[in-house]
Amino acid sequence: MSPSCRKRSAIRENRIRRDFTTADYAFLIDDDRFDRAYSRLVERNIEHWADPHRTRPGETNTEHGGRGVYFLDPAGHGLETITRPYL
Repeated sequence: MSPSCRKRSAIRENRIRRDFTTADYAFLIDDDRFDRAYSRLVERNIEHWADPHRTRPGETNTEHGGRGVYFLDPAGHGLETITRPYL
């Protein structure tokens, strides 16, 4: 690929990346599924947090009378599993 083609490709790729926005998704699951999901995060060394601002790494939370954990999917979307709905 010529240098000018690479430059145009990089510019096009930057535009696509800049226009791409991430989203956050929460999943309400029961305690048994939470245990299994959390075990997988830990076993696979997936970075996770107790809070959406990512200030409590490697922890779960006990908000709203249940448990919750935040992590990112490969595309950078925020995912959360919770065992009790928000009040």
